[in-house]
Amino acid sequence: VMDGVEAVHRAGLQARDISERLIECVRDQKTHKAWLNFNRLVQETAALVRRTLQTEQIEVAEDLEPNLPWIEAHAGQIQQVVLNLIQNSRDAIQQIRSSGRIVLRTSIRQGWIALEVDDDGPGIPDEIRDEIFEPFFTTKGQRQGMGLGLSICTGIAQDHDGRLLVEKSARGARITLELPIEQSAVMEAN
Repeated sequence: VMDGVEAVHRAGLQARDISERLIECVRDQKTHKAWLNFNRLVQETAALVRRTLQTEQIEVAEDLEPNLPWIEAHAGQIQQVVLNLIQNSRDAIQQIRSSGRIVLRTSIRQGWIALEVDDDGPGIPDEIRDEIFEPFFTTKGQRQGMGLGLSICTGIAQDHDGRLLVEKSARGARITLELPIEQSAVMEAN
């Protein structure tokens, strides 16, 4: 019995080391930040997946605040977060039905630019809300994911002085990415 416990313990330590190395790898990419139009990045990301999602009968709608300030960020990393949130919504919807809707909504919230990713999937049960951002936590089957997506996205958000939040939604789930509005970000999006 002790050999089994030790083997599980060693496997757990190895898994932790792997996740820490993956998160460090993502954090090492943060060198190239530039001023970007957040709405445009959201639109371009949605365009990347819209056709595929349409064939899966999932609509991606946009509700974008027209005059967001620009943000200083690593475009590839922020796009990775947006893509991951969209894919998680798609996977959740497909767990309960063959069609659905994802809404990407940008807004300004007291010093933050926010992107809400709303879906009409099954929602996130209260008992796992605090766990979903942990490495290796997944609600998907073993073949669908390792549970690193939201953990890596959390690391990216933190590296941009931002955060990921689970928020209440009328139906389905709402995950929100908040990024700080820099005081010097006076440029207006067109």
